[in-house]
Amino acid sequence: MHNTVSGRFSKRETGIWKIIAVIMIILTLICSCKLNNVRVDITKNEQETDSEIICVEIPQIKGMGEEFTTGINNELKAYADEKINIFTAEAQRTKTERDNKAKLTTDWKVYYNKKNFLSAVGNSFSYTSGITGAESRLALNIDTKAEKRLYLCDLFNDDEYIDMLNARLATISQKEEYADIWEQPVIGEEQNECFYLTDDGLVIYYPPYELSYYARGFVEFVIPYSELYGYLKPEYVLLYKG
Repeated sequence: MHNTVSGRFSKRETGIWKIIAVIMIILTLICSCKLNNVRVDITKNEQETDSEIICVEIPQIKGMGEEFTTGINNELKAYADEKINIFTAEAQRTKTERDNKAKLTTDWKVYYNKKNFLSAVGNSFSYTSGITGAESRLALNIDTKAEKRLYLCDLFNDDEYIDMLNARLATISQKEEYADIWEQPVIGEEQNECFYLTDDGLVIYYPPYELSYYARGFVEFVIPYSELYGYLKPEYVLLYKG
């Protein structure tokens, strides 16, 4: 009789410990989510005079270490300030050469924010004179776990990825949607920064005029993560594993 009662209590205790273990796992996951809760807040610098219009978004990264985020945020602020300063000087210089107001805009969009990655793109347009304006782009790619800025080469084990990506670009560029490009896309030094991440895959882009006419804008190529598997570093295989 004594042994039976002891056995019952043992099973109850086991059940209680299992429940406690599940609760601990849930709490750990919740805490982990909070610690890795990276977000991007947007502030705007908006100005308008009789000859200029400025509307520049400035992203501010939050949710990582203070030293790292301060450094990145200072860079982003400096990038915006430099664009405004260059635009203002050029707008004043060309004031008598145009009928319309000079205009500068920068819009930011977050394309990927999960699996220890943050990928955002800032598109800028500047018009000071002439028929058309100028487009530019800044891609911000971050390993939020290691707290470091990512470049294209950082994602891969070795330089073999270059031949692989060139082969993929050659195949993709044969599609009808790329019939208007006049040059074969290849991975150069610029592409080390000219990329971003999406749910659909790695996006590699080229600025206006490099591969096609101005109105075409940025020419983008999407390479599914499944085609990168085997080339990605172990810590970045998360991109493929969904």
